[in-house]
Amino acid sequence: MRKLKLKENRELSPYTGWTRQHWDELFCTLMRSAVEHAQVERAAIAFPGRASSHGEDSDRLESVSRTMLMAAPYLYRSKRSDIRLDCGPVDLAALYRDLILAGTDPKGKGYWGPATNFNQRLVEMAALGLNLYLSREKIWNKLSASQKTQVASWLQSAIGKKTYDVNWILFNMFINLFLRELGQDYSAEELDRYLDRMDFWFSGDGWYRDGVHDCYDYYNSWVIQPYFLFWAWVEGQRRPELKPRVLDRATRFLESYKYLFAANGAYPCYGRSMVYRFAAVSIFPVAQMLGISPVKPGQARRICSGNLKYFLESGAVGRGGFLQMGHLGKYLPIVEPYSGPGSPYWAAKAFWAYLLEDNDPFWTARELPAEVEKQSFSVAVPAAGMLIRGHSRSGMVELFNQRSKHHVMKKYGNFSYSSHHGFEITQAGGTYCYDNSFCLTPDGKLFIQRTRPYHLKTIKDFSASFQVLPDDETVRVYTNIILKDDFQVRVHRAYGAERFTAVEGGMSLGYERGVAPEVRSGPDWEYAAAGNLCTFIRSLAGYDEALPAAGHGGDPAGNNVLWPNSVVPGFRRTRPLSHKEVLAVMVAYDAAVFDPEEAAGKVARFEVLENGGVLIVFADGEAVFTQAGVPRVAALALNGIEIAGDILCARAEPDGSSCRILMADGNQRVLHANQVNLLPED
Repeated sequence: MRKLKLKENRELSPYTGWTRQHWDELFCTLMRSAVEHAQVERAAIAFPGRASSHGEDSDRLESVSRTMLMAAPYLYRSKRSDIRLDCGPVDLAALYRDLILAGTDPKGKGYWGPATNFNQRLVEMAALGLNLYLSREKIWNKLSASQKTQVASWLQSAIGKKTYDVNWILFNMFINLFLRELGQDYSAEELDRYLDRMDFWFSGDGWYRDGVHDCYDYYNSWVIQPYFLFWAWVEGQRRPELKPRVLDRATRFLESYKYLFAANGAYPCYGRSMVYRFAAVSIFPVAQMLGISPVKPGQARRICSGNLKYFLESGAVGRGGFLQMGHLGKYLPIVEPYSGPGSPYWAAKAFWAYLLEDNDPFWTARELPAEVEKQSFSVAVPAAGMLIRGHSRSGMVELFNQRSKHHVMKKYGNFSYSSHHGFEITQAGGTYCYDNSFCLTPDGKLFIQRTRPYHLKTIKDFSASFQVLPDDETVRVYTNIILKDDFQVRVHRAYGAERFTAVEGGMSLGYERGVAPEVRSGPDWEYAAAGNLCTFIRSLAGYDEALPAAGHGGDPAGNNVLWPNSVVPGFRRTRPLSHKEVLAVMVAYDAAVFDPEEAAGKVARFEVLENGGVLIVFADGEAVFTQAGVPRVAALALNGIEIAGDILCARAEPDGSSCRILMADGNQRVLHANQVNLLPED
């Protein structure tokens, strides 16, 4: 565990102990390593690590553009161009000026090469354009006319180049934006076309879809939202119809996004590019700078400082002072092929906080608690198909995904992700682990996890989706997730899956080397605990074989993205699935150990009804009716309240005073005692 030398200040920062001076110490640690690895002639910050799939030229550019994401905000706000590091005084402006000139000189040994269609250089050119704009007084304005022409010509090679129709379109927009702001030729048509294209991908609730396919992840926080905000800051007045929308969406995004941060500073490890780490908090200071953040400055700094501190103390910064290729420490299985040794420095975007004045409330306000430190919560983000739940007792936060899909399956395919547990990422025997997943299997060896969840409905404490088999869309599995207190019930209905059996797993339990996890089995449940973490799964319907917690492929080592060792409990359906059959489990996990027998009793009754719907009665008396799959017209009484119609989910209070109903068409209504929900007229 690595810690800062500076003493913590618990008066100003009662939750993290960190102040602006602690940020400065981490900044100097990271910057010193960048300086020590700088190779000006090669136009590179030559960190050790595995090369990316983009080639050496791209990796060298990436190392410069991304480490400069730290240096540029510092140069923007500082009165000086140099900084004193442990290795001595360093002129940061001169260093990056020389690196950029070496990389953009077509005749030089370090030339990065021009932009080409769909090339990583487009991403890094956008970052470099922003960095040059922020540091313009100390770098760009000091260049000679010929040097400016050289750098601008290199950036202009991006004009007209094709880009992926995802968040990358903002990079092409950014290149043109900053060419314009630096007084160089640019494409006004591209600037507006890409702005409008990204605007088109807005889905609601403050979240943007990342391209044609449904995908909602941290790219909203470290690319889409902040890049839009930088556009609004730099030239938003030129598009008065768009700027208010951009600002309003960022505000709404933060209203739900702030819930994703746990008491220990982590967020649920979910989605691709987890090597970017604390880039996830970069949106907070940018929103603060523009005066549109709904998050109070004391809470914003608590979230940001907590996140930086979490990664620092969890091994993100190696002995050489540089960010390692992994999520916590070095862990290559989580790193995508497109990431090289300089790629982790996307995390440096957190230092956009340096764009704020030293006396900004972000730095001076007393820390306020994160949302999970106030109380437990459950927050729905329907547009993104997400549920976010926090456990105040342990400080853990969960993210439930019922919409996002991507080719990096395991990073999106699980039903939920935890800030504390991690998930199984590696393959054994050519198949992914079944942790926190429902998997069809033709042979008990190959587990087919969902790759394309199709979102149906999400409201508070409930979400529904279905998945299709990648090579056979006639096979469909519908899944309804019901949240209750600190556990969940998952109800599945499989169509066309007669040639398969099924396996379903609970949350992966991670633990340190040398620890022996406690594994327990009950009449219809499996449980495992280690340290403060535990995981639990109970079979409610459809399964006939228990799978006590064990490591993936028989080996607990090296499969979990957060922990050295891990085990997963689950249940198997050994008989082929029958048409439209219901399978269901109760799942619970936490960062505080609980009694599995007590947990099992929280579902007092589970019954599959003749109409194919499911009746659940919880220990406190709340009654739930839900239908996974295409809802049929149903009529029944829940705690004395008569309901009828094509109901997706209905929940009646224990005392029968009211019932909340979600219909198949998305309409919601509340019925009270002595009211009847009549069937709609044809």
